[in-house]
Amino acid sequence: MTVLDGPVTSAFHYPEGVHGPASLMYAGPIPLLHVSGRPEEIATQVVALALRPAVRLLDYPLDLLANHFRSRLIARLAVRPLDRLGNRLLPQFPPAHRRELTSIAGLMGDARRVFRANTLLDLKNSRHRGDCSVAPASRPLLAAAGPAGRSWGGTSTSSHWATCTTTAC
Repeated sequence: MTVLDGPVTSAFHYPEGVHGPASLMYAGPIPLLHVSGRPEEIATQVVALALRPAVRLLDYPLDLLANHFRSRLIARLAVRPLDRLGNRLLPQFPPAHRRELTSIAGLMGDARRVFRANTLLDLKNSRHRGDCSVAPASRPLLAAAGPAGRSWGGTSTSSHWATCTTTAC
């Protein structure tokens, strides 16, 4: 655990707001996104409050690879296998979360970037064992706004959290 001395500053600041039953507010420097409802309703709330104001989050995986390889062209080539692995994760999502993510992709109009942004950290943290486990959440969560909301938390009427690992190509 890292302890920060002093205030955290950032060039980007989510606008606080409300969209239906959802809200985005701050606890100190940390943006908190509270969502609720059916998966399609949650998707609408996440897009309105977290993704549209920070649409560049969808470019994070490609930007990360470009920085690692020091080449945007190599990053574009390297991201293709990651996209395939990410697409293989999607059927393993619990049905409600899969509906939420596909709804987000439809609302954003770019399924490839939405799936990539949502699954990159799952792939990065993978131990390449090829297993997947899903456990019910013990309580609803108030979460930091993330690329597609669900990656870093959120609330829903049926909260389940998936920890998936994949087999490398």
